[in-house]
Amino acid sequence: MADSKPSVGFIGLGDMGGRIAKRIANTDIATIVYDTRASACAELALCGAQVASDAAAVARGAEVVCICVVDDEQVIGVVTQLRGELNNGSVVMVHSSVAPDTVRAVAATLAPAGILVVDAPVSGSRPAATARTVISDPQEGSCDKPP
Repeated sequence: MADSKPSVGFIGLGDMGGRIAKRIANTDIATIVYDTRASACAELALCGAQVASDAAAVARGAEVVCICVVDDEQVIGVVTQLRGELNNGSVVMVHSSVAPDTVRAVAATLAPAGILVVDAPVSGSRPAATARTVISDPQEGSCDKPP
């Protein structure tokens, strides 16, 4: 890889995810995005992000994949699409507010392929996401590690 910055994929471009992904796309970091809503993807394309045809294409095109979807079921669904497409050494960051057991299950599913899963839910509001003041306390594969 000629560039020292990893490429970043972002899946889930809703109220929070879209704003966070836009901040990434507005940098010099290669960004690839996907959402089931074409309009959300189009907005990010205007910021320079590459739009993927599906979640699996994000996995193939990014070293770090961020997931910011609505609930546990959607996180599991996205991970099912990513599985087998991620490269050894990839990082999956779960930004969704989901149950700790969901993140642990995702980590257990992807670990044999050499994928690191980080539980990184965001705290803040839409204005905070726009202002880049959301807070995240990432934890590898769990959210019950001591501070």
